[in-house]
Amino acid sequence: MRWWLPAVVGLGVATMAMRGAEEWIGLSTPHFSVVSEVSEAKTRAWAVEFELFRRGMMIVMPVEAAAVEPVTLVLFRSDRRLRPFKPLENGEPAKVAGYFTRAPGRNIMAISIEGARDAVRELIFHEAVHWHLSAAARPIPLWMEEGLAGVFGNFRLSGNSFIIGANRPGFIRHVRIARPMPMAQMMAIEPGGLTYNGKHGEHTELFYYQAWAMMHALIFGTEGVGRTKFAEFLRLPPVGADPAGEIEAGMGVTLEVLEKTLATHIDGGQFQTLQVTFDRNAVEAGFTSRRLAAAEVDLALGNLLIGVNRSAEAQPYLWRASTGLPDDPRGPEALGAMSQMLEQPDDMERHFKEAFRRGSRSYLGYFLIGQREMMSAMKSNFGAADPTQAVELLERSLQLNPRFAPAAEALANLLTLLPQRSPTAEAAVQLAAVRFPGNFRILAGLALLEATHG
Repeated sequence: MRWWLPAVVGLGVATMAMRGAEEWIGLSTPHFSVVSEVSEAKTRAWAVEFELFRRGMMIVMPVEAAAVEPVTLVLFRSDRRLRPFKPLENGEPAKVAGYFTRAPGRNIMAISIEGARDAVRELIFHEAVHWHLSAAARPIPLWMEEGLAGVFGNFRLSGNSFIIGANRPGFIRHVRIARPMPMAQMMAIEPGGLTYNGKHGEHTELFYYQAWAMMHALIFGTEGVGRTKFAEFLRLPPVGADPAGEIEAGMGVTLEVLEKTLATHIDGGQFQTLQVTFDRNAVEAGFTSRRLAAAEVDLALGNLLIGVNRSAEAQPYLWRASTGLPDDPRGPEALGAMSQMLEQPDDMERHFKEAFRRGSRSYLGYFLIGQREMMSAMKSNFGAADPTQAVELLERSLQLNPRFAPAAEALANLLTLLPQRSPTAEAAVQLAAVRFPGNFRILAGLALLEATHG
């Protein structure tokens, strides 16, 4: 472990500066938290805006509130203060004023409040849509999710109201000139299938602009299905059909209708924005603020570093957080995630088990340890593998988060290896097969179970 000691010494000095005489504020709301080094007034202003944004998403894209994972917003007073926690590009901090990192059980945003507020706001809002949609009852295709993120990206406040669905004339013009790609082609594009540089960059740009135009037409255009119908689509479980069949069954529109709707919209279709009035005092009623302990600040800063793949640098922050908050499971949870990224499986397991001792409900921890137990059972040199313990851990992970597909996939692969059948594990996998229709790993596990037991 000596290789990171010089970094720890340097970071120790930086950390003392970060946590010195400044007073960090913790602001809690019923749905998210804020860790801030700016004034309480500015902290509350950002929190109000994010809360209104969250409410706007719930109106247009309602999901089960309990299924939305907690998120933390970290506010820095300047770009200089944010710089040590930015993602790296070619070894240097990236030129960004804010970012949002999402990982299982850990969602965190960082913002420098100086500079171009609108650009930072759009970045945060765009990514927050992805965070929100992770709790949807059905898998969301990439074009739809990116289109929704674009629709909400220019969310804005206007006096005592907020507005969603404003037009983007530049996007409309781009799609009209470039000519829309067929919807079947849009639907076939999956995460990882887009190229952002080189000769295919224009194709990616068209994908994003067209995705926005399509979702804007569907939800806000007079020729679309409207917010109510789309909200119903999100609430309904998937029927297991192909992507086009899902949309036809859920919203009653075919690919041909979608393409006609898009064509009408980009040629001057009419639309209506959603404007909702609010009472600021009522919005802030659930906010509570307090001065944060140094260990709580360390926890937030360490999680930021994990989120931007700077795990080795996160280590001193998280050690201080774990020891400074001896009854809080979040410190060892973060150390466990850090150890996993650093490929230190023994440390990962030790940290998560300590988190469990402190009362953790980390579905990621149960999954990672269960996966390790699974591999150990599969490599057994003495008789048949017995994955009973792995099954119990994976089942617990799925109980804590039924939407966590990796746990369902791993569990499905182990069902036939159990010495005795487990009705609860099989029921969990059956439910996952409904939630994730077409998931080959889950379906293969169930098919093998059926073949084995007749």
